[in-house]
Amino acid sequence: MDETKQQIVCLIGGAATIGLIKGAEELYYTLHPEDANKFPYLKTINPLPPLDDWLVLAIPAVVTLAGVAMKKPKVKYFGLGGLLFQGANFIRIIVMRSGWMASGQMSFSNVPLRNATVRIAPIKEI
Repeated sequence: MDETKQQIVCLIGGAATIGLIKGAEELYYTLHPEDANKFPYLKTINPLPPLDDWLVLAIPAVVTLAGVAMKKPKVKYFGLGGLLFQGANFIRIIVMRSGWMASGQMSFSNVPLRNATVRIAPIKEI
């Protein structure tokens, strides 16, 4: 197998592994709602993702840095695959939460909307 094919396999493997880790973490959160607002499911400032998403992002970042430090290209590309998966997930979460905030469905400070004092007008009213 040539080098490019090995890199692609490592990228896909890293993305799939982080996808499975993220899926398992979300499954646990869904099955144990009593653990909401406990570590690692702590909220951060809006529109940034909760702490659990940051921790899942840290896993491939550390793997990538370890691969670079050890000069192991397969480890580096495995980590990069995970970063591609979780990086895209991060962007999705930020865009989604920003849309909720702009539409008035979520406040800036995680305060329930009935207590929020600022109303953003929909585009049709502007």
